[in-house]
Amino acid sequence: MLNPDAIRGIITVGSISTPILLEIKRLGIPVVMVDHLDPVFHSDSIFTDNFASMRDIMLYLLRKGFKRFQFVGNTSDAHSFYERWVAYTSVLMGHSLNLNQIPELSSPDVDDFHKTFTSVINEENLPEVFVCANDFFALYTIEALESMGIRVPDQCVVTGFDNVYDNIPVLATVNVNKEQATWCTCSGPDVMAYCESRK
Repeated sequence: MLNPDAIRGIITVGSISTPILLEIKRLGIPVVMVDHLDPVFHSDSIFTDNFASMRDIMLYLLRKGFKRFQFVGNTSDAHSFYERWVAYTSVLMGHSLNLNQIPELSSPDVDDFHKTFTSVINEENLPEVFVCANDFFALYTIEALESMGIRVPDQCVVTGFDNVYDNIPVLATVNVNKEQATWCTCSGPDVMAYCESRK
């Protein structure tokens, strides 16, 4: 059993379910969230610069000469994914490239990944680059492509975000050091004062 009076504050990392957040709110415990927002639970949050990082990946891909892209990841699943999608589309539009997206691959349909992916992708509509919302989607994309007999990186390339895997053939990813972000959140000189002020 938790003693809420003994807890000065909680730092969450990544997605946390709304019911758990509402229980924390009911207990009156201050919260700082790292890499997560919840529309019914308002608290301070710390995020990776998703927009700038995705813009950097896209500009790198454009410098390499790629012109046909497909975003992969449910943009409504996480605020970070949405920010990455916004950066992705803004770079394409800023360089006068057509979006020509397969909407199922950036919608909740992608939650049933293999079925959705293999039903909408084939060798005739294969983009040059699958730009994935994170490394998990990059891994799923590579596995689905390989199951279809499409070779990565020979026939297309895949990018990720988060630098979770070191053994998958992604062309690029973004190193997001959540441990360091959490440590910085916890080690600031005014963390205890902040928690006390939020009670």
